[in-house]
Amino acid sequence: MILKYTHILGDGKPHKIKAEITTDHPASSYGMPVVVLPDGHALDATSWVLLNYQIERLTEKEKPMMERWLKNLYAMLGMQAMGSKGGSVKSAAKTASSRENGKKGGRPRKTQTL
Repeated sequence: MILKYTHILGDGKPHKIKAEITTDHPASSYGMPVVVLPDGHALDATSWVLLNYQIERLTEKEKPMMERWLKNLYAMLGMQAMGSKGGSVKSAAKTASSRENGKKGGRPRKTQTL
């Protein structure tokens, strides 16, 4: 894979590097993939965020492992994974269902009891 990052404490310019994603590294535990940089060290979540790493190129073989790595990264950062929009996604079925419910008077009002 090819990654791009910006060295904010150095020259401030974007750099491209070749990295590898694997589960065969000492930093990998319980089969979790790690991104291995050219120097042999694993890329950590802090560096990913602070250096604004971006994926430039990824092979089909690397995609499933990268998805797992990113889900784990977002979990460590306390963020929702990209693509997990749940109920906010609109579909033809949801639109039709809402239209039918609207014909029946819509959502019932809540009554407050004191």
